Order: sequence, then C-alpha cells, then structure tokens
Amino acid sequence: MRRPLCALALAVTAVMYLVLRFLPPALPDYAEFDGSTVRLQGRVLSKEYRVSKNGVISLLITLGNIHCPSGPSTKNHVLVRVPVSENDNKTEYEGHMSHIPREFPEAPEDDLTPIGALICVTGKVRAFETARNPGEFDARLYYRTLGCDYSISGARVTAVNGKRSVIGDTLYRLRRAMAGVFDRCLSQEDASVMKALLLGEKGWLDQETKDLYRRSGIIHILAVSGLHISLVGLGITGLLRQIHAPKCLQRLLAPLVVSIYCLMAGPGPSSVRALIMYLTGALGYRIGRTPDFLTSLSLAEIFLLLRQPLFLYHTGFLFSFAAALSIGALMPVLPGKAGKTLAIPALTLPVYMVSGYTFPLAGVFLNFLVLPFMQTLMISGGAVLAAGFLSVRAGRVTSLCCHVILYFYKALCTISQTAAAEQFVVGHAQPVKLMIYLAMIAGIIAFSRWIPGRLRSLCLLVSMLFLITRHPGNLRLFFLDVGQGDGIVLEYRGHAMLIDAGSSDRNALEEYTVEPYLFYEKIDALDYAVVTHPDQDHCGAVKELLERQGKGAPKVRMLLLPSCTETAMEEAYRDLLHAAARAGVPAGYLETNMSLHTGGLTITCLHPEKDSAYQESNAMSVTLLVSYGKFRALLTGDLEGEGEKHCLSVIRSRYGDTLPVTVLKAAHHGSSGATTEEFLNTLRPAWTVISCGRNNPYGHPHKETIRRLRNCGSRILDTRECGGICFETDGSRVFVSRTQKP
Repeated sequence: MRRPLCALALAVTAVMYLVLRFLPPALPDYAEFDGSTVRLQGRVLSKEYRVSKNGVISLLITLGNIHCPSGPSTKNHVLVRVPVSENDNKTEYEGHMSHIPREFPEAPEDDLTPIGALICVTGKVRAFETARNPGEFDARLYYRTLGCDYSISGARVTAVNGKRSVIGDTLYRLRRAMAGVFDRCLSQEDASVMKALLLGEKGWLDQETKDLYRRSGIIHILAVSGLHISLVGLGITGLLRQIHAPKCLQRLLAPLVVSIYCLMAGPGPSSVRALIMYLTGALGYRIGRTPDFLTSLSLAEIFLLLRQPLFLYHTGFLFSFAAALSIGALMPVLPGKAGKTLAIPALTLPVYMVSGYTFPLAGVFLNFLVLPFMQTLMISGGAVLAAGFLSVRAGRVTSLCCHVILYFYKALCTISQTAAAEQFVVGHAQPVKLMIYLAMIAGIIAFSRWIPGRLRSLCLLVSMLFLITRHPGNLRLFFLDVGQGDGIVLEYRGHAMLIDAGSSDRNALEEYTVEPYLFYEKIDALDYAVVTHPDQDHCGAVKELLERQGKGAPKVRMLLLPSCTETAMEEAYRDLLHAAARAGVPAGYLETNMSLHTGGLTITCLHPEKDSAYQESNAMSVTLLVSYGKFRALLTGDLEGEGEKHCLSVIRSRYGDTLPVTVLKAAHHGSSGATTEEFLNTLRPAWTVISCGRNNPYGHPHKETIRRLRNCGSRILDTRECGGICFETDGSRVFVSRTQKP
C-alpha cells in the first residue's frame, strides 16, 4: 500500500472528529469562582507580553503544576495576567516563600519569573466564556485546547523560587533580546510586525494591523510555519556549506538550530507541523530515502491529534494543514497557473466557513505578490538582528529593506480593501454539505488521471459554489444572548432585519456578538435596523454598526426609530441619527398601523403613535407584530406603563379582545412594571422569551413577572439559561432551539 501513514492519518482524523462530535468532552466551568480573589502556586511554563486595545501592557504567564488550596483546582494550566508598568516594565513584588532560602532583590518582571521557576501569585479568577450565540468566539474551548482552564487577572507576584529551566529560560531571554533589537532599530509598527513574523511575539501587534492583514488574507505570514522553518534550515545548511563544514556537522547542526528556533518562537500547531516535516525530510536524506511531502504531513497530523484531539477545533491547526494539503495533494493535479491558483482557496474555504465566516478574495491574488518577498524580508530581519546587536546605528541602516517591504505589504492590503470594500461573506458550513464537498475534492484528486485538466478546475469551481450556496428558508427569529440588553435578528427568504442590539454589561457587542452571528448566517446586509427606543442596552451595538459601515461590517440599508416629537428626542436618539447620516444610511420613523409585507410575512407596528411624547423612553418602545401563517410573535422592547396601555388599546381595536401569539418577547427584561396580567390575558403567549444578564443589578426577571407568565400557561425561555434562542417556522409548525444545553 502506498503511503500507509496517509491512510492512518485519515482514519485518526475521522475517529477523532466522530468522537468529538457525538461524545464531546465536558469542559470545566469555573463560573462559580469568577471574580473571586485567590492565591495559587505554579511553575512558569511560558511568558508573553500583550498590549490591549487601550494600550495597557500585561505579561501573560502560563503556569503548570497548579496548587490552589483556597480556589479552583485544576490539573491543567492557568493563564496569569500580570499588569506591567508602561514606564519601567516592573510589577509589584512583595517577598519570597518562607521555605525557599534564596532571595531576589526587586528586579524587572522577567527576572522575577524565569521560565521553570515556582512562583506564587494572587489575583482575581476569570472564567473563560463559552460561545453564547452562533458565530461567537468560544474562549473556553480555545484555551482548553491550549491546556488552560481559567485565568488570573490583575495578578501580583508574591513569591519566587529561583530555580529555573536553563534551556527554556535561556531561549526566552534570547527571544526578548532579539525583540529589543527590533524595538531599537525599527519603527514601532515595523518592529511589532517583525517580532510576530520572526520571533512569534504577536502580543505587540495593534488591532488595526492584525485586522488589515487578516481581511487581506495574508495573516498567515505572521505565524511561524513551514516557510520560516525551511528558510532557517536552508540558511544554516547554506552557511555551513560555505565554510566547508563537515557533512556530519551539517546533518546535525541544521536540524538542531531549526528545533531551537521552533522552541524559541513558540511551539504552536503550525510551527510544530513544519518542524516535524523538516526533521522527517532531514532523516530521509540521512538514510538515503526521498522524503515524501504527504507522508511527513500525515506524521505531523497524527502526532498533534494524539497529543490534543481538540486541535480539530483550532483555527491555526486547520489553516496550516489545509494549506499544506492543498500544496501537496491538490495543486499537482490542477493544470496551468490559473488552475493551481484555486488549490489553496479550495481547501482553506471550509476553514473560513467554521471561523470568521468571510473569505478574503483579495488574498488569492495578494499572496502571489507577498510570498516572493518573504525570503528577502526574513534575511533582512536577520541582518537587522546581527547588526543591531553590535550597534543600533548599524541596525537602523540595515533596516531599510525591512521597512520598504513592510510598507509595500501595507500598501497592497490598503489598496485591496479600498478596491473590495465589502467582504465576501460565506456563512457557516453545514456538516453534511461539508462532508460532500470534501468527498468531491478527494474524488478530483483520486481520479485526476481520468479527468481532463480543464474539467478538473471546473469541477473544483462547481464544488466551491456548491459549498457556499444557501437556499433561502422560511421565517427565522433569533433572540441573541447579549447579557443585560436586547438583540433580535429576523430572517425571511433572503431578507434580514435587526431589532435592537445593545447591552449594559458587555463591551464591543457589535464586534464580538452581532457581526459574528450575521456573518455566521451569511447575512452581509440588513434591510432594516430597528431601534425600539434609544437606551444603551437596546441601541449601543446598532450605533457601532452604523459607525463601521464601509469597514467590513454588514451593510445597513435603513435605520428605523420610534416616531416622536422634537422635544422628546433624547441625546442618544440624535446620536443615532447623526451616525446614520455620516454612514449615508437613510432613517425612517415607525408609528402605529405601519406595516411591511413580503411574501407571506407581515410585520405591523402597533406602537407608538405618530409624534409620541412620553415622559419615559421605555413607554415609546416600538412594538412589532410579526405574522407568518399561523405563527405570531410580539416584540415589545421595554414597553411598559402608558405605552403598554396604548398598545393594548390598538390591539383590541384591530384584533378584538384577544390576540393569541406564539412568541412574546417579555418587555423590559422581565421587569415587574411591564407585561401586566391584562396584557398577558389578551395575548396568551405559548412561548415567552426573557432577555437579561446573569447576576444583573436590577434583579431581572422579577418574581412577579415569572408568576404572571406561569399563571397564563406560557413556557418561559431565559437567555441566561438558554443562550441564544431560535424560532423557525413554515407558518404552521414551529421549531425551537437553544445554543446552551439545559
């Protein structure tokens, strides 16, 4: 059998996938400890500096061998976030463990916490959040994949054991010394990119640069991978040959240097994959065998998956192996340069459809312009390091080439974003379609000798179109879990409407919740963004969405606000109008008896009346009745008081004494002042959705509201317990789902 390791790798991958899908591991939840102050002891495994969006510098320390008698216990790792002074890079240091004889004077942070040392820290426990809505980043799964169970924020080092790992700490100090050379010899922007590209230090990259490279499809050059490993290996081998070193020294020294470089830059999935493939090739040459790309790739995959099966959910792992597999298996069977151009996009497309849900079309072409300069850039970076260790002036002189290439990269990315302002939204991959797609790719590779060249490329294009095509469905009403706030997305046969989006206890809601969900559902444009009333917990993310128009966010075609008099317009109301005007988004005003019809769907505004003027903004909340066949949903915002009375009078004048609804969105997050008994007797909701945050300071939902809902026989769905809540209907049958298991 040819390439038995390839067959074994496929079998291991399939088994791991099936086990994880049908028998998912129970990830530990430390929510009960969240916010509590603990003191723990652990051994320093790795360190990395990180700069937040607001410029705060922290040192992230990964600790193992955890001992925490008064807090959450774990056999895995803990991520400790130590705040660092921006001026002197020092942390607070109180003393030493009484049982450790050796003491250290106050010193910079890195001297206090050498790799391998046993340290004691105090700080607040921060539990990693799981994804509460489709498309959201699952921090708990991501960090568990890396071996971390929870983090400690605002940590303070209180004691240190001076024993250190000679190899680990030496490599870390070497990396920091190299980073210091880049800081002294390059501009801040160039230095942050070169530190990520050559040393694996991504913590200094600003968000704007990361977003620019990511949206342009060249973010992969900032990860140490096969390109870096091979260039280092070839560089060392070439140097040894130039000085006529003995062949035995060449065979030993090059793999050793490459291994040390990989350990220094951080052994992530892509770098470990590249290292295993390089060492396999070196071993093959040593024993007189021709290295096989796919066999060494299979060996790397088996090693990594046996070490951590959760890597199947790790984006870096998936991109690394998808790109390598496309080069080794798909590209050779595609004819001509145009055909081979499709190879990497074809196999990385499924990865984009399980993370990010947008595909950077510009990246297909930019990589052909960027990659040829990578060797020159890395050599130039090495020259800066060599010269910079001797003299800062010499390092700055040799940095010109780095600056020119990085400026060229940035210009290409900026031009590509200007030329393609809107991202290509591909949505999430449906499991069945994904399996069929991968089978079609495998068929093209397996039967390539019997399929004409151009037909192979055509089959590949058809397969890609098959994967990204989605047929418009029936009505879908999704209640986002936004914490203490509201957020609803309505979809119907290619149309989409956002009804409120805001939260009083979550930051950057548009970036981390609303936008990911819309892209997950392949929504690149909203026909309407409705704000029921201008409170922050209902409109905050809508304003962010308007401010990000033309910057990668879904397009908003029209903003709809409650009709009110000029004097009743609050400052937040006017801010929304100004944001819409700056974004070129037209604004409209909703009032009683306005309606929208499309197909079998009707959306009717029941409240407020034209030019309303309520003393409380909650009372003027837009209230929408969604009707589709036998399905009815009433969306109420924060409707209460005089507003609820007016809405009730409109309902009775239009529909009689009762208007049975399938779904009611409980007004004002379940407050006792809303959703009165009279209101419920008129509506008789089969389901009631309550959107509120865990441990919110208002006590929502109130016991009185819960009692009234139970008395009227309504089934209650609470976002605190359910996460995101979805209702799908064809007009007669209703399917209810939730993102969090009961």
